[in-house]
Amino acid sequence: MKPAKLKTPEDYEIFSFRATKAEKEQLNTAIDEVVRLYNKDRDEDKRVIRKNDVIMEALEKGLTLIKRNKLKK
Repeated sequence: MKPAKLKTPEDYEIFSFRATKAEKEQLNTAIDEVVRLYNKDRDEDKRVIRKNDVIMEALEKGLTLIKRNKLKK
């Protein structure tokens, strides 16, 4: 069996949005804190959690929550 091909940055689409400098700094600080929390007690055999992982999970969960709250009104 062939080993899995490692993905490169070109394998991913770019998603972006505009924010003020202060908003960007605030988001980066919050994201970095979550990344540190997830990786702090990580076992060596577990994969490292990266900023992109945190951002994707936050968007997925946050959008679901926002949608659910709006449908309740």
